[in-house]
Order: sequence, then structure tokens, then C-alpha cells
Amino acid sequence: MSSTPLFHQIPFFRLTSALVIGIFISSVVPLSLTIGYILLFLSIIGVIISNVIDKRKTLSYSFRWIYGVSIIGIFMSLGMLLYQHKIQELSLELPDNKKTFIATISESPIEKPKSVMTVVTIAVPEINKTHRAILYLEKDSASKTVQYGDYLLVNTLLQKPRNTGNPYEFDYSTFLLHKGITATSYINKGSWKQIKKTSSFSVTKHAINTRNKLLNIYKKYGITDNEFGIVAALTVGYKEGLSKETKQSFSITGGSHVLAVSGLHVGIIYLALGFMLGFMAKSKQGIVGKQIILIASIWAYAFICGLPPSVVRASIMISLICISEILNRKSATYNAVFVSGFCMLIYNPLYLFDVGFQLSYMAVLSILYFQPRINNIFSPNHIVIKWLWSLTAVSIAAQIGTAPISLYYFHNFPTYFLLTNIIVIPAATIIIYLSIVLLLLSSWVKIGLIVAWLLKSCVQIISIGIHFIEHLPGASIPDIWIPIWFMPIVFLSLVSTILFIRTQRSRYFFLIFYLSILSISIAIWNRFQTLQNKELIVYANNPSETNFNIHIISGESNTLLADTIYKANLEQYVNTVTHKKHLNPARFEHIDMKNSFGCIDTLTYFVYTNPTKWKPIDISIPVDIVFVYEKRMCHVTEITSHVSPTYIVFGENINGKQLQILKEECEKKSINYHSLYEKGAVILPL
Repeated sequence: MSSTPLFHQIPFFRLTSALVIGIFISSVVPLSLTIGYILLFLSIIGVIISNVIDKRKTLSYSFRWIYGVSIIGIFMSLGMLLYQHKIQELSLELPDNKKTFIATISESPIEKPKSVMTVVTIAVPEINKTHRAILYLEKDSASKTVQYGDYLLVNTLLQKPRNTGNPYEFDYSTFLLHKGITATSYINKGSWKQIKKTSSFSVTKHAINTRNKLLNIYKKYGITDNEFGIVAALTVGYKEGLSKETKQSFSITGGSHVLAVSGLHVGIIYLALGFMLGFMAKSKQGIVGKQIILIASIWAYAFICGLPPSVVRASIMISLICISEILNRKSATYNAVFVSGFCMLIYNPLYLFDVGFQLSYMAVLSILYFQPRINNIFSPNHIVIKWLWSLTAVSIAAQIGTAPISLYYFHNFPTYFLLTNIIVIPAATIIIYLSIVLLLLSSWVKIGLIVAWLLKSCVQIISIGIHFIEHLPGASIPDIWIPIWFMPIVFLSLVSTILFIRTQRSRYFFLIFYLSILSISIAIWNRFQTLQNKELIVYANNPSETNFNIHIISGESNTLLADTIYKANLEQYVNTVTHKKHLNPARFEHIDMKNSFGCIDTLTYFVYTNPTKWKPIDISIPVDIVFVYEKRMCHVTEITSHVSPTYIVFGENINGKQLQILKEECEKKSINYHSLYEKGAVILPL
């Protein structure tokens, strides 16, 4: 059957795609609201023109494309405008000194080794708006007792999240911004107090209390240490009990997705429970009853998890799918997924940049399309084997859709992911259902002990399986860096392949061919650029770990010049650049800041660290770059009394008033400058 009618029956596929494109374009290109409004205006004019033409039968067929293009333009411009408005809403000026605020805890607090992390909402009366901020409360007996919904009186200096500023690093500040968080602060125990416990009814608070009750039940029945960490993560998404080694093992083997409660978990419950309720699908009333049970079960599970945003989004999506099943329309099932995504992006366009949002929707769409086809490959007669094969088909289908996203974000391909999921998915499904049974029957100790034993047995099966797969040869292919331009090509190729298989139309085959040629051409051009590239990078570090360094890149070869004692601190930055640019492994050469002068190709530099040993000279020595790491207050005139620079780089330990004075002095002398503290790493061509 042709795929075209199916796509025509999914109007929200095109509308949601246009909305997504608009949001994405607005995020990568600095567009103004004016451009968005102009596009919206032109698109509306296009709709009006197409309606006028439609009344003239002789012209309507030739210009029918105007209407479609105009509708796409409307929703693209809508995405652009929604994103710009959201960013403007979050662009609040923070006070430059300590202020006293009333903060409301808006997420369940997380206990860290030395603090308690709380996500709070802070009211700002002066501008009649609120901040979402992360406050790290110094750990003590009081901070351990705070809960969701509590009101705190805090006196602190709010700061915008900032990155180190090194190439290709994780963009932590943008990550928080996309979650609506605009400030962070560490608060000593004497700078805050609890002023009010929440007393009003809150569904979220009751949900979080239910989740905490389940976590306490685990401990009550002897599920502790690593077993507790895995069970808590698998069932309710509580990952604070997981050890670093456990997280790494699941990552290497391809089982990390089961440790983060998301659309996959909701999908597993939907499919597993749907399989068990299959006997109800013999009549219209039975189908309706089955879907009502599924919707109720999904939301009950979301409630037990504490109603985290990722599970709520997935529950809304699956609920709409259940409604489409009642309507008995295949296209309505797909449309339900896109309707939920469309509505969520209208509500908050920043959801698009949430990795969980991307993985959930790709997993569900992939499961809807591929799972029935994979499931039909093998048709066992035994009901248990049939159930296990169905879950395995779910895992394979989900991996097809989510693999490109996982590779892009996590840079790791688990070679034996299929084997991992054959073990993990069935066990995780059993653990989820057993945990619900334990919650409901925990007051019967004997039954609770039996259920807890079964839970621990399932965890042991997972642990043994993960440990075995982790130590297989070639268990993981690390350091896979996929450029962002390649992602649209991958998904367009995937869709084209599906359409070619369904329709056998040559145009889809040629589209795949052209996309392959395009990606190969871009890869060759990028490789050529890499071989021609010659540059140096000076990395920024934490102000407390200041160290002079120069990373020299020449084609595929690269060398790090730094003091040996700081090598470990810099290796992560160097390795990231090396892998991202596909360079040869970096060489390390020791350099001491006391050796103040240096030369790289034709570029000369001078490290200004200890001015007391330098005497003023009549003629300043010309150099290209001066690096200033002097902690004491110095002036540009002191520097120019020794050397005559064209560019000055100020170390990350120089900030505040000292940095401001030095910047003003550079501007007066018309000397270019760069602050590692303010702008991060400096990259200069050679």
C-alpha cells in the first residue's frame, strides 16, 4: 500500500515538522522578532491569495502549491516567534549584590555529598516575574528535611550559569536555560531558613510522597546498596543511589535508557499490559474497556514516579494513542503522537532541546512503525516466549529510531545492545510490575518479603548480564562524534528508506543516493579543511586551577605545551578537541612559565608572571601575544615597559575590578585583548 495516503491522513506531521524547523532555525540563527512577524504576515497573505485563486477554476490547479507553502510558513514563523518570546522571557537581569528572596521548592530536593540541591522558583517583585534557579544548600540536619513545596527565605547572590568556554565542551548554561533555569547559587547554612511548610493540596506533592514511600519500602525489605540503586532508577527514575561504576557499565552495554524513566518505560507498560489484556479486543466494548484500563495504568505509574516532566509528556502521548485505538484508525495513532508533540511545543518550545523529549518521541514513533514488522518475523506458539519476543521487538524498534540521537549526544555505540536489551527489557518490565505489587502489598510482611526477593533476583540477573556483556571483546565503540549537519541527513535517509520499501518508487531511492553523495562530499571537504588547519588554543580552567597552556594544531598533528603538574586537568579538553576534529593523539611537551619567551612558527609570545625580575628597558621587545597570569594588581604600562604586544590574553584568575581596569587600559592603548575568565578559551590562527 502506498505511504502517501497515510501521510495525507496525518496533518499534524507536516504542521509539527514546520513548527520544529522554525524553533530550530530561531535557535541557531540570531533572528529578530521582526523577521518572524514578516514571515507570518507573508504566509497569511499567501493563504489569502491561494483562496482567491481557488475560486478561479482555470488557475487553481497550477497554483495549488501556494496554499501548502503558506501554511508551512505560518507554522514555521510561529515556531520562530514562540522561541524568541520564550528566550526573552528568560532573559532577566540578576542583581549584582546579595538580596533576600522567598524561594519555593519546585522539584524534589536531591542530596549531594556536600550539599542539598534544590530547584526553586524565586519571585522578583521589581519586574513582576519569577526566576527558576538551582540553590545548593550547605548540607546539615535542616537542609536534609526540606521538601517539594516548602518556602525558604534566602539571602544570596544569584549568578548566571557559566561555562568554562572551551571548544566543544558541554554547554551547561544553555542546558539549564532550556530547562527554564536562569540562576544558581551556593548558600551557607546561616543564609537561609525555612519559613513555611506547604499546606495546600498538591497532586505533584502527593505523587512525590508516593515515590519516596516506595523508595523507603525498598530499604525496609532489604533492597540496599547497588540493588537499591538499580531498582530505584528502573522503576521511578531515582538515580542518586547508582554508583559511577554501575552507570558506566550500563552505558558501555547499551542499557542506560532503562535507568532514566521516560517514554520507553511508559511504552513498555503500554505494550506489556496491552499484551496481557489482548483477550478484551474481541468486541468494541472490550476495546474501549482495554484502552481505559491502559490509560488509568499509565497515569497511575506516572503518579508513582512522582510525575516528572518526561513521564508526564510520555503519558499524554500514550493516552492520545489509546484514544486513537478506540477510534480504530491507524493514521490516528500516528497523528496522536504528533498532536501531543505539537501541543507541548506550543506550550514550551524549549522542550525541543530536551534530550528526553527527543528520545521519547523517536522511540515511540519507531516502536509504532517497526515493532509490528519485527514481531511478525518470528511467531512462537508458547505464550511466555511470545511475550519475551514481543518485548525484544520493542527494544530493537526503539533502538532504530533513537540510535542517531544517542550517538550524537553520548558518542558511544554499544556493540551488543541487542543482547543487552534481550536481558534488560524483560527484567525491567517484571521489576516495574513487582514494584507496584510491593507498594500495594507492603503491609503484608510475608508477601512483601517474597516480592522483594523476586525483585532482588531480577536485579541480580541484570547485573550478571551487564557485567558479562561489558567484558566481551569490543563491547563498545567509543569517541563517535557526529556533526549536527549530519543529523537531518540521517533521519531524512531513514524516512526515505521506509518510503522506498513501502512504495518501491525510484524517487526515494535517488533521494537516498543524493543524500549519501552530499554527506560524503561534506565529509571530504571537512577533512580537507582539517588537513589545512593551523591554529593554537589556550584553554580556560577554573580560577583556582589556573595554568598556562598552549595547544598547537597543525593538520592532523597536535601538541600540548603545559606544566606537567597540570597535564591531568587539561587532558579532557585536549581529548575532546582531538576526537571532534579527528586528529592524531596529542603529544605532550613540558613547559615552565618561568621560561617567559617562546615562539610557535612565526608567532612569538611572552608570559608575564613575575615582573620583579624584569628591569625596564629603553625599547620594548615586540611580541605577538602576552599572557598575563599575575595575581597581584598590575597595569598594562608595566607590561609595555618590557614588551610591545599586539594581543594580550588575561588568565582565568584575573577577574572583577582588576580585570575591568586592565581592559580599560588596553582600550586606551588600542591593544586587543581576551579574557579567559569572561570568554573562555582563545583560538588564534597560525
